[in-house]
Amino acid sequence: MTLPQHARASSRDQNHLDALAIVYYLAGAFLFCLSALPIIGLVSMLKSHARASLPTVVTNSGFTLSVPSPSSDPTTGVALVAMSLLTLLALMAPVALLLSARFLQQSRRYLFSFVVAVLLCLAFPLGTVLGVFTIIVLSRESTKQLYLRTEWGTRPAPLRPRQRTT
Repeated sequence: MTLPQHARASSRDQNHLDALAIVYYLAGAFLFCLSALPIIGLVSMLKSHARASLPTVVTNSGFTLSVPSPSSDPTTGVALVAMSLLTLLALMAPVALLLSARFLQQSRRYLFSFVVAVLLCLAFPLGTVLGVFTIIVLSRESTKQLYLRTEWGTRPAPLRPRQRTT
């Protein structure tokens, strides 16, 4: 007994989506590990900024007091804002990859996975390869039908071979 063409295409597409999801999970976990670096940098910048803005004053009785003073260096504030944005971006990228991996496995949220794949193409060279393969798989008509069936519960239209125009 042979499976109909749309069932074979659906099974093949689901296998490809599952394989892509595994790679997305691995990439997301790796990026989570790398996202610790901007967090460490931000914490160290905040510590050094706090130390610089708290000068030590020695009183007549021998006690030392830390008196807060406003930071006069504007570049420190700009650096803190930039590092905060970098940290936020470093945490958003792995979350997007992990969500996309989950959605690829479930054949849900087509547009989200497609946008993540396009943005992943900016991460040369491995992200480009993964993004291009994801775009190729998601662009197939049979994959679109699989997403329609999964998300909307509709029966996919039978696949018709494309007619070549010469």
